[in-house]
Amino acid sequence: MLTEADGPLLIKIKDFVGFGKIYRKNNQYIRDKGIDSKDELYWVISSLSELIRFEEMLADVLFHSKKKRDKEIFFEIVHLKYLKKHLTKDGHDSIVNLANSMNSKNRNRFKTNRLTE
Repeated sequence: MLTEADGPLLIKIKDFVGFGKIYRKNNQYIRDKGIDSKDELYWVISSLSELIRFEEMLADVLFHSKKKRDKEIFFEIVHLKYLKKHLTKDGHDSIVNLANSMNSKNRNRFKTNRLTE
C-alpha cells in the first residue's frame, strides 16, 4: 500500500515507464468507523500491450524468493489473456489455477466464479 506521501515517487515511476494511471482510494469510510487509515495510491496498468512492455522492462530485474515465481506466473497469465485463452473453459481454468498459486490469501474466491460451458 502506498500513501499520499509516496505520491511523488509513484508519479516519477509512472512518468519514467511512460504508461499506466495513478488512482487514489479514499478511506474516509474506514476513518468514520474510528479506525486510523490513510488514503491509498495505486499505479494501474490495464492494457495488455503495456503489461507486455512492462514485462520487457523487468526482464533484467532480479526478484528474490517467491516474488520471482509470482512475477513469472503473473506474466504467464498476461500472455494467456493476450492469446485470448481466457475465453475458453480450459484457458479460464488454467488462469484461475495460476492465480491461486500466487502469493495472495484472497485468490481462492476465484474458484467459485467459473465460466459456464
